[in-house]
Amino acid sequence: MHSTDSPGPTATAESPDGLVEVTAGPCGDLHELWLDPRHQRTRDAAALAATILATVRAATATARREATGPVPPAADPALADPLFGPLLRELDRRLGTG
Repeated sequence: MHSTDSPGPTATAESPDGLVEVTAGPCGDLHELWLDPRHQRTRDAAALAATILATVRAATATARREATGPVPPAADPALADPLFGPLLRELDRRLGTG
């Protein structure tokens, strides 16, 4: 379930209880949110909010890994750029400098 209007990579994650599914980008941008109707049985808004946030974080982490690719062991993962990294790697490839 990937959004067709997404400007970049996205990833989908599902909560452990299966009641929440989200598709998010590498910077936490939410593309899709699906709530199973069974979530209404608990009527615990705080728990639902926590589940949504945790699921968005999981999808974001996966999208970030997909966007940046594997980080070389000597590289600093904090410097990996999920938005421009893939573009810059493609430019390096085309120019023969990477």
